[in-house]
Amino acid sequence: MRKIVNREPLPRGADCFRVLVQFETPALALLWLNDMVAIGTRARESQGPLYDIREVA
Repeated sequence: MRKIVNREPLPRGADCFRVLVQFETPALALLWLNDMVAIGTRARESQGPLYDIREVA
């Protein structure tokens, strides 16, 4: 927990973050994102979080 509070990098697998991604945009060029279902994981790097997002449907 100390490393998380101090924003120190953690080795992959030391913690577990999962995300469900939902986009909402009125931009005509990006409307296709509104129907996308995506999931992902997050790793903590020294510069900040690093997300790996994958489209499911």
